[in-house]
Amino acid sequence: MKNNLIYDIGMHLGYDTQMYLDKGYNVIAVEANTFLVGKAKKKMSKPIENNRLQILNFAISEIDSGVVPFYISINKSIQSSLEKNMAERGSTVLKIEVNTTKLSTLFQKYGVPYYCKIDIEGYDYIALKSLQGFPSLLPKFISAEINNISNEGHTAENISSKKELYDIWLSILTLLKQIGYTKFKVIDQSSLQNISNSTYIKNDFLLKKNIYSKINKKALRIKECLSLKKSFNLGYFKDCSGPFGEYLEGEWLDFEITKDLIMSYGNTMLKHGIKTMWCDIHATY
Repeated sequence: MKNNLIYDIGMHLGYDTQMYLDKGYNVIAVEANTFLVGKAKKKMSKPIENNRLQILNFAISEIDSGVVPFYISINKSIQSSLEKNMAERGSTVLKIEVNTTKLSTLFQKYGVPYYCKIDIEGYDYIALKSLQGFPSLLPKFISAEINNISNEGHTAENISSKKELYDIWLSILTLLKQIGYTKFKVIDQSSLQNISNSTYIKNDFLLKKNIYSKINKKALRIKECLSLKKSFNLGYFKDCSGPFGEYLEGEWLDFEITKDLIMSYGNTMLKHGIKTMWCDIHATY
C-alpha cells in the first residue's frame, strides 16, 4: 500500500483531486467524461508535470479494455453516468463512448492507495465488486456512495416497495463487508455530517424539505469543507466530498450497527417523502 496515494474515482470537476494534492497526497484521478478530463489536465498541469497527479479517461466497469456508452448530463454534469436513467434525471443527455477498466486493474498497475473515493453515479457497486477475492488490493480507507438504483435500472424515486429500497440502500455496505472491511461510518452528503450521531437522525428539521433545512445543511457542508481546505470557491463547497480516513469524526461502527443505522435513517427519510439516500459509506479494517 502507498501511504501517500489517493484515488479519486469520479473526478468530476476536480475539486476533491485538488484538495488531496493540497494536503500533500499524490493522486490517481479517473473520469469518464472526456470533456472534463481535458479541462482538468489544463487546469492541473503543474502537478501532472511534477508526477504527483495522473488523470485517466476511463469508465470503471466489470471488464477491462471494453468500450461502453457514457451519458453526459448537460444540465447537471455531476450526475453523468453509464446508467442512462441516472444521467437523465431532470436533464438532457449527450451520449459518448469511453474505454473501460476494472478498479482492481488500476490498483494492480498504479499501486494500492491509502484512500480511495468512489462516486460514479450508480456504478460504485461494480467498482467495489472487482476487489472481491483480492485482500492485498484493499486500501486502508475507502468510500462509496449508497446505492440508489436497482439492478433493473430503476431509480429509488420510482420504487414503491420499502423492502426493495432497503435492499438497494444496504447493498454497498453488504459488499464492503464481503470484500473484507469491518468498520464503517455513514456521512450525509448534503451536510457532510456523520449520521452515527443519533441526535442527527432524530432531528427531523435536517430532513424536512424546506428553506431552513437547506440553509442549515449548506452551512454545515461549508464548515466541513473549510476544515479540509481554506477556500472560498463556491464550486469547491458544492463539489467537495468532505473528510476522509483519519479526518472523519465519530467512532467506527461494526456492520450490524451500521446496517441498523442506515435503516433508521431511511425510515426518517421516508416519513418526509424522501427516497434518495444521498450518503457515503466510509470503511476501514
